Amino acid sequence: MTIETVHAYEQAMMAGHVGSKPLSKQYVDEASVVLSSMFSLLVQSEYIRRNPFVLRERTEPTEDDTSLERYLDNEQLDALFTETDALRDVDPRTEAGLKAARTRFLLLWILITGARISEVLKSPMKGGVVLADDGWVWKIVRKGRKKGEIPLRSDALDALRDYRRCFGYDYSLPSEYEDDAFLILPVRGKSIKPLSRSIIWRDLKEFFARASAHLDSPEKAAKMQRASAHWLRHTAATQLLNEGATMRFVQKLLGHNHVGTTSSIYDHLERKEFRREMEKGRQFR
Repeated sequence: MTIETVHAYEQAMMAGHVGSKPLSKQYVDEASVVLSSMFSLLVQSEYIRRNPFVLRERTEPTEDDTSLERYLDNEQLDALFTETDALRDVDPRTEAGLKAARTRFLLLWILITGARISEVLKSPMKGGVVLADDGWVWKIVRKGRKKGEIPLRSDALDALRDYRRCFGYDYSLPSEYEDDAFLILPVRGKSIKPLSRSIIWRDLKEFFARASAHLDSPEKAAKMQRASAHWLRHTAATQLLNEGATMRFVQKLLGHNHVGTTSSIYDHLERKEFRREMEKGRQFR
């Protein structure tokens, strides 16, 4: 079972295919909570590896909206990558080419790390992406100025190398000897402060609109056009959970303060386990 299975089951209940009549949204929510508790018990008992209901559970009001509707399925991801491949053909010596390189990198970076757009925009290049004892990591500042660290897979490093090369960096990966710069670079000149979210929002909306043209389903195309950077964050979590990553790993990766989850749980997650779980995600090109 995957999150798509859960979604289809809930739609079937509301359509009246499960039972004698259509069920209300409130009843479906209550039924899903009960089923989620049952699956959590099965995970704890090691009968199954993961709980497919965890992504539909609501977080506290102060947390991000993790609605099932705000993620991209595999067909939509394929359309997204068809469009990112097209961005490679834009001449990086032009302003349009730099913008294309930046958009492609941002998409891949969020899909791999599950970061919030604000976390990416505020991150420095030098001192943010660093070489640790066991490989490259991204040092990140979360909500509430809490510090975190995300192990970087090979596909993340490849995306960073390509991106930096387009912007004329001499070093393939960030070095302590290069100039200070933010991870997300302006296409003209240098910036002493992070790029505004409005600039990135506009670029991404244009990209999602173009990517939607690669979908045969009008419904999926319309959904793609509503997508934002935050949808990529939910998509990253969905992919990892569907591939068998543990929920506590995903919670740590996303920096969530979920109900019933304490910081002590995260303290027991050692770096080796964190890196091993990170490798379970789909490799993006």
